[in-house]
Amino acid sequence: MLFLFRKNSGLFWDFVLGEYDKAIQHSLNILETDANYRPALNYLGRGYEAKGMYEEALSIYQKIDYTEMGIVLAKMGKKTEAMNFIADLIERSKQSKAFKNATIAKTYFVLGDEEKGFLWLEKAVEEHDCRLRELKIAPEYDSVRSDPRFKTILKKINLE
Repeated sequence: MLFLFRKNSGLFWDFVLGEYDKAIQHSLNILETDANYRPALNYLGRGYEAKGMYEEALSIYQKIDYTEMGIVLAKMGKKTEAMNFIADLIERSKQSKAFKNATIAKTYFVLGDEEKGFLWLEKAVEEHDCRLRELKIAPEYDSVRSDPRFKTILKKINLE
């Protein structure tokens, strides 16, 4: 159990500290011994995404049915595909709580639709979405950090 914690902890901190090359290498090392280890695949994709290696990120995300693929599609300028992915996520969210409202909000922010982004971010607050913990660090929120609505949400969830 301690091994799993150390394995996941390193991946998480490499990514959060912006050490994307390190996160990628750490993920690849883990995947050599366990090719299907989801946290390693997750952070490998996120590392690629953070470095602007969108095709590589998308390839990884497709393997694990990653709910944030719409964000990558939006960053690639594939607006129609990103919107279709959001529609699919919304439909899938009706059957499972695994699909988080904060993910939908982030996708809308990347697409430049602040109104829909804030609508879904408010839903995330109402449902205590665990991904709200990323509000202060996720780059997808950079475009709205100065918006008073964003600051209100940070205060509402005690992050400010």
